[in-house]
Amino acid sequence: MTLEEKFTAAEAKLTELGTQLETAQTSNTELNQRLRDAESARNEESASVTRLQSELKTLRQQNQDALAKVAELTSASKTAEAKAAEICASVGVTPLAVTAQGDAVTAASTDLAQELCKQETPAAQTAFWRKNKSKIINR
Repeated sequence: MTLEEKFTAAEAKLTELGTQLETAQTSNTELNQRLRDAESARNEESASVTRLQSELKTLRQQNQDALAKVAELTSASKTAEAKAAEICASVGVTPLAVTAQGDAVTAASTDLAQELCKQETPAAQTAFWRKNKSKIINR
C-alpha cells in the first residue's frame, strides 16, 4: 500500500470516527436532557410526598380531636328519657311510663274499648262504660 492509499484510508477512518463522535455527542445531549427531566420529576414527586405527609399528619390530628370531642359529648350526654324526665320534673309534671308501643294509658284504653264492644247486652255495655269511662276517654 502506497503512502497515498494509507493517507486516503486514514482520512476515511477519521471521517468515520468524526461521524461516530457526532452521533455519540447527540446521544449524550439527549441522555443529559432525559436525566434533567427525570431529576425534575423526582423533585416534584418528593415535594408532593412531603406535602401529602404534612396533610396526612394534619388530618390524623383532626381525627384524634374529633374522636376526643365525640367521647366528651357522649359521656356528657343524657338519654332522651332522662332529658324528658328532667323537663317534666322542672315543670312539676310526673312523667308516664312509655313503651315502644305507646304509653300505658293508651294501651289499656284500647283494650277497654275492645272489651266494651264485646259486651253482649246493652245493660252490660252501660255498666262497663260507667265503670271504665274515664280510662276510655282519657286515652
